[in-house]
Amino acid sequence: MIISKWIEEFKRLRLRFYMYRRDKKLAKGLPPIPADEMKKFRNTWTFARISNFDMIYPRIYNKIYGYYPYAFITDYHLQLILEKTNRVGDCQALSNKALFDVYFYKMPFPRNYVRAISGVYYDTNMGVLSEEEALNTSLNIDEGTFIIKPSIISGCGREVRKINIKDIDHATLREIYKIYDGEFVVQECLRQCVEIERLNPTSINSCRITSIYIDGKFGCSTVIKIGKTGAIVDNWKDSYLVGVDAQGNLCEFGFDINLNRVFQTDNGIPFKGVSIPCYDKMIEFVETAHKQYLPQCGIVGWDVVIDSNYEIKVIEMNLVQPGVVGEQLASGLFFEDFVDVINKRLS
Repeated sequence: MIISKWIEEFKRLRLRFYMYRRDKKLAKGLPPIPADEMKKFRNTWTFARISNFDMIYPRIYNKIYGYYPYAFITDYHLQLILEKTNRVGDCQALSNKALFDVYFYKMPFPRNYVRAISGVYYDTNMGVLSEEEALNTSLNIDEGTFIIKPSIISGCGREVRKINIKDIDHATLREIYKIYDGEFVVQECLRQCVEIERLNPTSINSCRITSIYIDGKFGCSTVIKIGKTGAIVDNWKDSYLVGVDAQGNLCEFGFDINLNRVFQTDNGIPFKGVSIPCYDKMIEFVETAHKQYLPQCGIVGWDVVIDSNYEIKVIEMNLVQPGVVGEQLASGLFFEDFVDVINKRLS
């Protein structure tokens, strides 16, 4: 038992050091947090055992917005929280993108034309397909385009491809299938509403709504991921992360992956003055869906878009690794109301 605890502690320390090395360049040249403010941080986040090297993101937050002890600390500390709020078994079992529309059939997901699960192909209604039938189905989609992406062990837009049917044949698509090792989904290409599409027409500029539901208390924060010129995915590397206020208005500036402030899209549209249509409807949906379908998951990252018919579409939910730190920098603080319950759970 003692040895297993040592191993677990070693894994935690290794993760903490890895995240420090990954992020330390972001705070280069910024002053350290003064001792009196460090004391307030420690008194606020009593579970965290905060050290000076944990303060990279609070230092950045301090530079942009001013000191605030409720600023969240690091991705490492988020992992500690998720261990208590997002049960690993539940989250992993529910995270297969090829089965979102099966597990949560009342949610408005994009249509899945073909899905591969453990090497077996299925159609929209989970009827089994041969590989040849799966290829034919993909290459005869009426819209002429589709998205193919991994259904498990994915993130940050890795291996997401937009396929134009006229540019591909059976042999080429068969080779693309092989890349995903029997775990992928062929999905419809969504059309977003014109107000959001104009920000970057080549990508779906989705909203990442991070919702928190712990001990019957709900809260959320929203950023919009606006693709750079030519991008087809809206991960942070290929996008700008822009905060959204409670009324659905974009903040004056957003951030690129290096945390440089950006004030407009690549095609010259200022963020300030842009509003997200149907924003109230979007937030209402996320709150209802979190409470009804995922009450066992304390923190969920929802990728949501308003389509061309001004209806909500859920691209996916992030249950295992929802983000907090970047969202906090873009949209402001939203963990304050949950400090006491988090400290209690992790103490």
